[in-house]
Amino acid sequence: MKKTIIIFGNCQGKVIAQCLSSIPLLNHQYDVIWERNVDLPGWPPKKELSGAQIENCTYLFEQLGRKTIEFPHKDKLPTDCMTIRYPYLKLQCLWPLNTPDPRDKPERGGRIPYGDKIIIEQLQKNIPKDNIFNDYMNLNEYLNSEPRALDYFEKNL
Repeated sequence: MKKTIIIFGNCQGKVIAQCLSSIPLLNHQYDVIWERNVDLPGWPPKKELSGAQIENCTYLFEQLGRKTIEFPHKDKLPTDCMTIRYPYLKLQCLWPLNTPDPRDKPERGGRIPYGDKIIIEQLQKNIPKDNIFNDYMNLNEYLNSEPRALDYFEKNL
């Protein structure tokens, strides 16, 4: 049986698993397995890792974040298994107006509880939705200015 590499993370972990799986030499020696570390409404149920997959794990990539859980089978990993922890990536410079949406409550089951700062402010002022859309589209050139996004990112490092 091949050794395993377990990637325990969000959708970014899935990308890491796909990249590692695409390396022929690595793929020949290891089974690369992605296991989600978050459960969100509407996602399919998680597949349980087998005992053999855990016992044959050589590397565990564990993604850390605010709403993530720790790998639940650490006690079953081999003593020589190397754990590599990494953060989730949040690229605010690409979405400088991203903000939590106050309308999204946990009981609502929103998958991605984020909104746009400008739109949320306008909605809170009870501005008609058609006006919000038209005004927002007129800002498009300004908002998509690359230097502005990079400037915002540098100021918020």
